[in-house]
Amino acid sequence: MPASDSLGGLGQAPIIRAVKQPCVIAPSLLAANMVELGSEVSRVLDGGAEWIHFDVMDNHYVPNLTMGPEVCGALIKSDTRVHIDAHLMVTPVDELIERFADVGVRGITIHPDATPHPHRALRRIRDLGCRSGLAFNPGAPLGALEELIPEIDLVLIMSVNPGFGGQKFIPASLNKIRRVREFLDQFDAPVRLQVDGGIDLNNIADVAAAGADTFVAGTSIFSVDNYGERIGQLRALAEEALKPREKPKAAAEGAAAAGGETSGDPKGRPSPPADAAAPDAPNAESAADVKNDENHDPEQSQSGANSTPSQLSSS
Repeated sequence: MPASDSLGGLGQAPIIRAVKQPCVIAPSLLAANMVELGSEVSRVLDGGAEWIHFDVMDNHYVPNLTMGPEVCGALIKSDTRVHIDAHLMVTPVDELIERFADVGVRGITIHPDATPHPHRALRRIRDLGCRSGLAFNPGAPLGALEELIPEIDLVLIMSVNPGFGGQKFIPASLNKIRRVREFLDQFDAPVRLQVDGGIDLNNIADVAAAGADTFVAGTSIFSVDNYGERIGQLRALAEEALKPREKPKAAAEGAAAAGGETSGDPKGRPSPPADAAAPDAPNAESAADVKNDENHDPEQSQSGANSTPSQLSSS
């Protein structure tokens, strides 16, 4: 059974991260002024945003209809600084992957239940030169993460039910973020942990402290006059919350010298998220396939994982 997503644990000791990645603020165009979309993109980039979050909805997988690859491609052509992070909330998703890659997006995130073959879809995203992401809705269990971790560069936790902007953050999401962070930190690989939904000045520090390093914010940014000031405020709060989780080199070396075992298994094998089921058969693919996205550029990615899915045990 999936583990509970109850809030519990807020105020616990900060998580020690295995791989630290710089904070990324990704304004969501779902909340932008659609009449002046190109100008809106330039304004948030001028204000310091690293990525642009581009939500794609089909009125089938989610109850809303938004923009497609043509609009996305036009935005990329309008400003050479644009780094589009495309979140595909459509089903079937497979055919749209190539269309978005063709217009120049840098990252494509899909949902595991939007295709009968999520492994193939994630691998295809990478083959097309994009960062691959896997998204989980508030009610979705995390079991797919264990099986698909070798093909993932980013995990997206939805902290609202997808479909509409301006919703309130679901507090129980914090526990889910913690569980994913604990799982990811068992791998020596820079898989990003992104959170999308209701992110604002009141909760971004808690979200960062729970383990996120990439923050999608729509209404919080586009509802104010000074986009740069708001982006700076969000970044400052997130970076301050991320500081305690930096792992001192000396402490890490000391732990390795003391035994080098990973908690949760006497042989040093990492454990999956609390609600992940054990695999039916060993998966021989190495998590070393996970690419390094620290520079936000899939073409500069490097592998670095030391564990394999076949080593994961059910919690």
